[in-house]
Amino acid sequence: MDIELLEKVKKALNSSKPIGTTAQSYDKSKHIYTFAFYREKMIGDLNRLGLHQRKSLNMIFPIVPGEYMKHFIRGCWDGDGSIYFESGKLRGSYTCGSLNFIERLVQELYKIGIYKRKPPLDKTDADKMWLNYPDGRFPLKIHEEKRSKSYYIKLDTREKVEKLFHYFYDGVDESMYLSRKYEVFVKGLKLVKREKTEQLTLDLDF
Repeated sequence: MDIELLEKVKKALNSSKPIGTTAQSYDKSKHIYTFAFYREKMIGDLNRLGLHQRKSLNMIFPIVPGEYMKHFIRGCWDGDGSIYFESGKLRGSYTCGSLNFIERLVQELYKIGIYKRKPPLDKTDADKMWLNYPDGRFPLKIHEEKRSKSYYIKLDTREKVEKLFHYFYDGVDESMYLSRKYEVFVKGLKLVKREKTEQLTLDLDF
């Protein structure tokens, strides 16, 4: 995990325990960071929310109050999502080992206006989609990666990425997100930060 996130968790917990560092087995120049702590009540709460050992392949989407949903999804994206450049254009993706989890994530993104306009190519699937989504706005397609036994979605337009940016960061303190991914958003969307007001505005000269 990114050391920045672990440092923020450590600070939030007011913990004095150190962050461990080990070199990666396949690249000694890179490191793996760990932060271990034990708080019985917190562990119990996380278990009740569906977090457990070896959760990657069968975790379920927990019950999250509406006011915390964007913080939860942003945290998931900071861990398992990507924001990157492809052929000079900003793109996003999220990967998960649990089909149940990513299906619910797609529905939450749909609620905030992140969807696709094209129905599935298969006629049977397309008919079902039109029946459930007659306005022509369809949930993002979930792709399967059979080799790694995982599922992923892609944000393939600027509009989708920009909506995700504002959902994640509008009105959110910097202590609550991974700055490395935030900076990629800012660079890719050509955002300009006004020093006096600390507000982000779009640079329309692109």
